Order: sequence, then structure tokens, then C-alpha cells
Amino acid sequence: MSKYFKDYSTDQNIQMNVWVTRVNELLQEKSMNQQELAQQSGLSSSLISDWFGIAKKKSFKLREPKIVGLKQVADCLGVSVDYLLGKSECRVPTDEKIHEVTGLSDRALQNLKDINRRQVEDSEAEKQLYALNFLLENLPESQLFENLYDYLIGKVYFPGKEDDLCGIGTVEYLPSGKVSRKVTLREVFAQATFVSVQHDLMHLKDKAVEQQKLSGVHDSEPVGEEQP
Repeated sequence: MSKYFKDYSTDQNIQMNVWVTRVNELLQEKSMNQQELAQQSGLSSSLISDWFGIAKKKSFKLREPKIVGLKQVADCLGVSVDYLLGKSECRVPTDEKIHEVTGLSDRALQNLKDINRRQVEDSEAEKQLYALNFLLENLPESQLFENLYDYLIGKVYFPGKEDDLCGIGTVEYLPSGKVSRKVTLREVFAQATFVSVQHDLMHLKDKAVEQQKLSGVHDSEPVGEEQP
């Protein structure tokens, strides 16, 4: 057996195929292919191909690279070995510590770092970062994030019924006796939570105006432009 591969098919502590998924995601993100990964990591093309081919061929016994090969790939892609094995949420140890403290996902941290890098030259990134800081600083002032969760992700069902029943429609009868369009419970729930989101945003807008007044910032003052 190659020194770069080890049979982990009986190791219950390893989530099978997670390294294949994460390497593929990183290759796509970096616009790299397997040949380029082989060249830059110092591994042979056959090893890289064998690694990715295993997930596609059901008859092959699942194998995981030994630390030698995996470390080379991890270094090439700028991530930790633990990340490729699915043992950590974040790509690098420093981000993993932030994740443990804040609960932010790796993708969220990557986006935040990207916004922070771009804010010097990108006004949109500067506004995004300012808005994120404002919302987090005023988190106790409203239930915006809870209501956003309900609106964007939330799912409801009847007690004792685990299957989603939000698709059940309601029928509205008009004064003429005709039937109007059906409104599903999902739509009713979405509309109700969206109203709550709007209410929270209005409250935070008032908070922002109040903070601007206290800091001496006025809408009439130009920002970032020098007068001739």
C-alpha cells in the first residue's frame, strides 16, 4: 500500500468522505483542478486522482491519506489537516478559536475577513461592516435575529405531527360567494414573522438616529468628500 494512504474504513471516529468534499470545495473556490493540486502539493497525479476517484467508485474500499500526503495537500490549500478530516469547523486554528468563542461558522468568518480586507477601497464593504457592527452592538435592543430566523429558516408543524403541514391551504370566501386564492399556513407564518422583522428594523432605525445625534453626526454633513 502507498505510504500516502491508510485504510480507515473501520475507524468510527472519522467521518468518511468529508475530506473529499472539503478538498473539492476548496479547489472550486480557488479555481484549481486536480492536476494543479498535484503539481503544487508535490504529490503524483495518480495519488490525487485515486483520492478523489474513491468517492465515485462504490466498489473501491474507502481509503484516507496518511498524515504525510494529507499535510501536503492541506498546506497547499492553506488549511489545517483537522479541517480536511472534519474534526474542526474552521480552516485554520486561529479561526477555530474564534468559532469556539462566537459560534460563527467558517464560511461566516471567511466572509467577514473578506469584507474587512475590502473596506479600505470598497465603500460597499465599509457599509456592510458598519451595519454588521451596529446590529451586533445593539443585539439586546431587539429580537431582529430571532425574527429573521423565523422568517428565513423557521419551520412550523402541528403538535404531534413531525411532517411539515405548512403546505395546507386555507380558502377565503368573498361576499359574492366566490372562492379566492388559497393561502397556505407557510405563507401566513412568513407574513407574520416579516411584520416582526419590519418592526424590529424600525426600532433599530430610531436607535441609529439617536446614536448619530449623540455622536454629533448629521445627515446634512458630507462624509468622505473634501470640499474645494
